[in-house]
Amino acid sequence: MQVGQLVGSGQVACIRVSLGQRRIAVVGESECVAIYHSETYKITQVVRATEALCVSFPPSASFFAVGSYDGMIHLWQLCDSELEGVTPLETLGIEAMIKHLALSPDKQLLAAAHDGGIGLFGATEGRLKRKLSIKTDGILHLSFSPDSQMLLVSGTNNVGLYSVHDGSLVRNLEGQGDWVRQSAFSPNGQFVASASDDRRVRIWDTQKDTTEPEVTLQGHLDYVRCVAFSPDGKLLATGGDDYKVRVWDLTTEKESVTLGRRSSYVYNVAFSPDSKRILASCSDKSVRIWDWETETALKEMKNEYEWRNLRFDIRLPDYIITDLGAQYIGNHGPSNELPNWASYSMEYDDADETTGACWITWQGARAFQLPEAFRPTASYFDESRVIIGTETGRILQFKFHPDIKPSLGQ
Repeated sequence: MQVGQLVGSGQVACIRVSLGQRRIAVVGESECVAIYHSETYKITQVVRATEALCVSFPPSASFFAVGSYDGMIHLWQLCDSELEGVTPLETLGIEAMIKHLALSPDKQLLAAAHDGGIGLFGATEGRLKRKLSIKTDGILHLSFSPDSQMLLVSGTNNVGLYSVHDGSLVRNLEGQGDWVRQSAFSPNGQFVASASDDRRVRIWDTQKDTTEPEVTLQGHLDYVRCVAFSPDGKLLATGGDDYKVRVWDLTTEKESVTLGRRSSYVYNVAFSPDSKRILASCSDKSVRIWDWETETALKEMKNEYEWRNLRFDIRLPDYIITDLGAQYIGNHGPSNELPNWASYSMEYDDADETTGACWITWQGARAFQLPEAFRPTASYFDESRVIIGTETGRILQFKFHPDIKPSLGQ
């Protein structure tokens, strides 16, 4: 009779049990050794171990030994709460690539999308609460309402507003002429804006009993890929394939400013917490920051990867949260230190995210490598929580202790 299952190690090369410390050590296919609690079956520690061959617990000791192909034996101190746990979320019942992840503002629900639909999971226990039947051929973006009660789904020729309580379609926001790449709620949750390949931006009032848009903004000369409300709700920023970021005054419904000069598509935009700066990530993997009122370019950064799902945290406006973790964007020189509540990020061995090893990092240093079976196809970072979706439909949620430094190896 099976009494438990250890998740997250991929192909297993060696396993050892320590009865005294109630630990199970697993040497996996990646360059890591994972330590599990023998009662909860959750990971309590992960250490880097290049070419690890075997692992052993000395009797009555507070450390463990890892032997490697290079003939070296490394001793590691046992840690009780470095990694609070890895929660494998229930599967959606089909083997389908997870393409998008979104966490509700109250941090209670996680939405995971594949081409066949959406699953809503309890973000704490990882259980599948319900499936959403989506009336679109493809899902391109997910967004929760500020009160966490509604889910906004963007897709091919469609924007749908769904209830998180029963998964029902509350309203189909009509009038789209082409694919909707992204949509967003206003800060008060009353309005929804969409970015469409038909070069138009549409805004709906969700409090009115109509499916037709309240406002249609025109000005982009090519696909519109992204849209973001300012925190004060007075402005809207949009970007697209005409290489421009456009800022719209929602009071006059007119374009106020056009930003951008280079020939690279704008994939994502975000306002700073004070609504004075706009950040845009582009197809050439650059990030540009403007003072939109003066149309002044404040900073340009060239990255190894494209940043997606941009959002600011009011606690530290010099950082932007992305699908690869927190990133420093301030003007005070380079900063390698992340805030302790957002110390974890992700990086790849190759600039191409589909090849090479994938690592979860702490303060920029590689903490542990994800097995090939868990290479992310979608990821979401929230403080000390890392959520990844995979090609096979598996979803893992890592919870780290924010005040404990992980074992980084030697």
